[in-house]
Amino acid sequence: MIYVLMAIILQRIKNLIKLFKNQKFFWMNISQNKSSDGNPNHQDMRELENLYNSRQFNSLENRVKQLLKKYPKNINLHNILGIALKDQWKLVDSIKIFEKTIKIQPNFYIAYHNMGNVLKDLCRLDEAKTCYQ
Repeated sequence: MIYVLMAIILQRIKNLIKLFKNQKFFWMNISQNKSSDGNPNHQDMRELENLYNSRQFNSLENRVKQLLKKYPKNINLHNILGIALKDQWKLVDSIKIFEKTIKIQPNFYIAYHNMGNVLKDLCRLDEAKTCYQ
């Protein structure tokens, strides 16, 4: 049973890797936001991208938290915060952020995928499978 589950998860991950190759889709999608509609501006998003690419996850976490004070309902910022926490192995905190992101926008599939990755890292495979579906 567990081998079948892992095979399904691995296939879905392979498909998502194709979609998110080098994170370009993810960053291009969120960096096109405009500050006039409650989203960070292009410069802020580029700063976050640079912090992520240089693996400065603690700085990324702090900067996203600053931006969330200004844009508290921005799902992309919540999602980036969850990623920053995951990459620092703050997995329980990361799950809480992804859950909050999903609560804000239930059809934001990227948050489900990212939460599935965290749950997989915690060996909570049944829950991870649900996120990937």
